[in-house]
Amino acid sequence: MTVLFLESSTNTDGDYLIFIGLLQFLVGVVQVFGAFIRTIVAIATRKNPKKIMTYWGMVVFYFLVLYLFSYFHWNIFIWMPLAWLIAIWYCFQVVFVNHQSNSN
Repeated sequence: MTVLFLESSTNTDGDYLIFIGLLQFLVGVVQVFGAFIRTIVAIATRKNPKKIMTYWGMVVFYFLVLYLFSYFHWNIFIWMPLAWLIAIWYCFQVVFVNHQSNSN
């Protein structure tokens, strides 16, 4: 992982944490942007907004707990990976939903 810090002469044993944080940030930005668009579409078409609102509730809960972790100076690296559970739930419950069509 020293590719991230080629110019650094210090110990780079923790580079993987920076890489994981960067990856998580990029995936989160793409996911929130997509969820924002899906929310607008769900509100405009009034088609099953329950799951997208559940997603936003989980996101708000995640950031509230993350704030508490940082406020009390707890190790936020314990809580941060749980965002992947939200991302996986979002993919399986909102993005990749099997749409059943009525075939007569």
